[in-house]
Amino acid sequence: MTSDVLVVDVSRDWAIACEVQQRFMQHLGPTIDTVSYEIPILPIILT
Repeated sequence: MTSDVLVVDVSRDWAIACEVQQRFMQHLGPTIDTVSYEIPILPIILT
């Protein structure tokens, strides 16, 4: 029986993911101190 070993270098993928995360965080709007909830109003159809 033969077993193969596979080594995968994901450091480049990790670096790209970090860059994307940083760009996303820079484009966020100002922080909001309150949270508002909207309740959708659905039409009621009577038949």
